Amino acid sequence: MLPAVSAYFNAGYPETSEGRLVYMASPAYMAENAVKLAKAGVRLLGGCCGATPETIRAMTLSLNAIRPKQQAQAAPPPAVTVTPALP
Repeated sequence: MLPAVSAYFNAGYPETSEGRLVYMASPAYMAENAVKLAKAGVRLLGGCCGATPETIRAMTLSLNAIRPKQQAQAAPPPAVTVTPALP
């Protein structure tokens, strides 16, 4: 069994704007790179510095689009135990 590989990447290098650090990478950029990482074998993905709820949403939508469709599996029949009636 192969170990799970994870990536927790940030939204690029921050730039200074009006005295604040701002991450310039868009949610679309993060989503595109999440797909590339997933196709390369990464199984656990997250966002770090500069990631926002919009970023995570975009990543999720992009990753769901490439996820293999799982076939529905029939549930096993329930186990039934029959006990004889007592006199």
